Parts: sequence; C-alpha cells; structure tokens
Amino acid sequence: GRGVHQTTASTQLSSQLAALMASPSPWTPQEVEEYLGRFRVQDLLSEAVNDAVQHKASEPVAHIADFLAKLATADPLAITETPTAPIVGQQPGTSGLRKKTRVWMEGHYLHNFVQATFDALAQEGVSFAGGTLVVSGDGRFYNKEAIQIILKIGAANGVARFWLGKDGLLSTPAVSAVVRTREGGFKPFGAFILSASHNPGGIDEDFGIKFNCDNGGPAPEKLTEAMYDLTTKLSRFKVCAAFPHIDLAVLGTTKVGAVAVDVFDCTADHVAGLKQCFD
Repeated sequence: GRGVHQTTASTQLSSQLAALMASPSPWTPQEVEEYLGRFRVQDLLSEAVNDAVQHKASEPVAHIADFLAKLATADPLAITETPTAPIVGQQPGTSGLRKKTRVWMEGHYLHNFVQATFDALAQEGVSFAGGTLVVSGDGRFYNKEAIQIILKIGAANGVARFWLGKDGLLSTPAVSAVVRTREGGFKPFGAFILSASHNPGGIDEDFGIKFNCDNGGPAPEKLTEAMYDLTTKLSRFKVCAAFPHIDLAVLGTTKVGAVAVDVFDCTADHVAGLKQCFD
C-alpha cells in the first residue's frame, strides 16, 4: 500500500487477487500483466533502476532491492533533506533551462534546479505551501520520469495539489490555459513545463524545464536570476522519497495523505479557451 490512504480500493484489490491466485488453472499472460499492472510493478522497478543510475551505484542490484524495500514501508509524505552541491551552468532564461537529456538524468541535476526554483519563489514572497502546482510537458524523452521526481520534491516543499495532463502532456499554451481558466481560473501558484521547444528530443538530444507564474506567463527575469543565484549556493534539496508513483494514463484524483494529484484531459481547457476566441 506504500502508505497511500485508499482502504476501499486496497480491500477490493486484495479480494480480486485472492480469487485470481485461487484459480486452479495457470495464469494467462493477460492475467499476469493485469496482476503486475495493479501493483504498478513495472513503474516501481523503473523508478528503482533510475535511482540506481542517478547514484551510479557500485552494486546496482543491491541498490534496487534496498530502494524497493524502503518504499514498501516508508511514510509517503516523510520529508528528507538530501545533501547536494551547486552545479555549474543552471542559468535559465524566460524560455527556461535547456540541456542535453543525459545531463538532466545525471545525479541531482533535475533535483537541484527544481529545489532552487522553490527557494527562489519563497525568496520572492510567493506563497506556495498548501497551493496548487501544474506539472506536465511536451512528451519528449524523460518527460514522465521527470514529472515523478518533481512530485516528490514539490510534496516535500509543501505543495498540496498537483495538476497533471493525461500521460504527462500539456503544451505550453495549454499550461497557460489551465492556470488561467481551470476551476474558475488562477488557482495554481505556477507551473513546471517540461519542454525544450523546437529543439529535438531523445536520450541523445535535448530536454528542458521552464517555470510559468500564477498569471500563466513565463517567469520574469527577476525570478530566473534568483533561481540561478540559488543554484550556485544550493547545499540540500527536500524530497518525499516514498511518494508513490502516479499513473499518468489514468484520469482522476489520487490522494496521498493530505496531498491530491489530479490527472485530467490534456486539451480540454485549451480547447475551451480557443472557443472563446473563435466563432
């Protein structure tokens, strides 16, 4: 259960699995896939492997086993402060920070930049504790993995609700529409957009992140300069390491203690906005 408070769903799942295991005939490949899917085994293994790679584990199998064991028993909202060190070159512009994908995947490159963004928001007087954050991107390589990491860091910094486009997808104008119109408009304090715009995507190509503010527009220079300055001084980042993996393919709300994660149609808000522009 990993501490996620979904008692009714867990009871139903246990009953269904008990019935499946009691079947006298061998499982079909479809039943095996359904069983693994219910527990998100593939997602959790992928997360564990990614963590081993980021830490360049000398014994990756032991590292993966230890990672999974900790996830099974840990409080999903327990906050840890992980030591880190400044990384050279994390200076964003109004179009965000773009680097090669492998750079973002290495060590704490992504973690540092996201934590520096939260620190800069606090420094500039932006209230985000208990607030709503949009996180999605253009679907390029590393998009889904980066979203899961941002959720863990965001929860540790006090975000109470996350808005995600289905499959982790939202175009830049769609993010603006979500911020400005969803649930009456201007609910989120900001948005992380995972995109490198027209730059090619792929593991050997580009990945990027930009932060949009509570008006749906790009972060002003004052904020991006503060973000960069803090990346040169960062010594720790906050993370809820056991925050559960969110299935981005399923519409609906997942509750993790006091934190809610909403996955919604990735085009609906943008299309509704466009209908106000064109007859």
